[in-house]
Amino acid sequence: MDIEGHAVLPFPRQAVWAHLHDPAVLQRAVPGCESMHAVSPEKFVARVSASVGPIKARFEGDAVISEAEPPESFTLTASGKGGVAGFASAVVKIRLQDDVGETRLDYTLEAKLGGKLAQLGARLIESTARSFADAFFARFSAAVAAPATIAVNEAKPTPVRRRRISILARLRSFMEARKKVRAASRQAQVAVRTPDPMPAAQPTHVPASGYIDIEIGNDIAEVRLNRPEKKNCVSFAMWLEVAQAFNDLGGNDEVRCIVLTGADGHFSSGADKSEFGEVRSTPEQVATYEQAVSGASEAILDCPKPVVAAIEGYCVGGGLGLAMACDFRVGKAGSEYFIPAAKLGVVYGERATHSLLALVGLVNAKRILFAGHRMDADEAKSMGLVDEVFSEDAYDDGLAEFLGKLTDGSPRTISGSKAILHSITGLTPPDEARTL
Repeated sequence: MDIEGHAVLPFPRQAVWAHLHDPAVLQRAVPGCESMHAVSPEKFVARVSASVGPIKARFEGDAVISEAEPPESFTLTASGKGGVAGFASAVVKIRLQDDVGETRLDYTLEAKLGGKLAQLGARLIESTARSFADAFFARFSAAVAAPATIAVNEAKPTPVRRRRISILARLRSFMEARKKVRAASRQAQVAVRTPDPMPAAQPTHVPASGYIDIEIGNDIAEVRLNRPEKKNCVSFAMWLEVAQAFNDLGGNDEVRCIVLTGADGHFSSGADKSEFGEVRSTPEQVATYEQAVSGASEAILDCPKPVVAAIEGYCVGGGLGLAMACDFRVGKAGSEYFIPAAKLGVVYGERATHSLLALVGLVNAKRILFAGHRMDADEAKSMGLVDEVFSEDAYDDGLAEFLGKLTDGSPRTISGSKAILHSITGLTPPDEARTL
């Protein structure tokens, strides 16, 4: 399979060249990359989780740079093994050219697949490869533009988007006070003096490309859809980024619970329909797009940590699909829930429909899908779609207490129980559940 393409990167050619040889930047840019390090200036070793159609696997392999002519061109030869899924190898030839203060990157890719991967259709493989390339260049641009970590109190310039105060920032004092009370209670129950509890870890911002923000602190990670000018509607790139975020956080030992939320008073208004003409105009693109949507929900479902959707304002369509993939949904009074698929003439995805049926039952699922039935938070709770509803004044404290209960439990028990429950209910195939 041969693929050609190009990307225009908003950086000088020398900078692009340097960052294409930086394993730290590449790890953040490669979708699904779990680790990457340099064995030598010309050789990297990496581990990548990837999905091609119905096949999901973790590939381990290496990449070797050759025929380098700095800063103009080089060849990258990569190969990896994915266990029973098979193997993949690729030869990528890359050429850089100056383009009015930017850099045009042209590439040709020759790929070979073996095992189960080789049995997939050529169109699916090609569309997946092109989507992977598009996601790589979007993430690469963000990785080059932003530092790896921003200190908590360091101002983050936002000339275009207005950030809301994160859930973790609003709940930090509550959680710290709660820890002090528990520490005092433990000290009162023992005869010997125990050490004072360690102060809560300060959250760090982990920039991501596009409109997904991640913040970690107090054993909790917050994944925030931050596109408030469009009520956090989800673009194609954002579906991929959500999946990457949950894959990464699932293996982060500093995280015991994950919150998925939206910026500026809304969870999400659904998929970004304004880009459908570009990303859903052919049957192949539709298949790739639906795979990205399902992949985001599957990453949440497969995450071994408990995941809570913190919902304010609109929770609509594909955004509701993300919320339903979470283990729990906590809503603020005034939030709204509906699926406008019937009015748009599209069929709601199988993965999200499965989750909807499991939560609300057959008749309610038909009402929601057939008629686009709108629900407020109280009705959504009565149907089983939402687990807790708090008034505006009680929302922060109620959410904090809900999260606190999840961080108290044994991570091993929670991850194992989640895998077994998902296997029993059909949300995860039994073979996958046994590997968690």
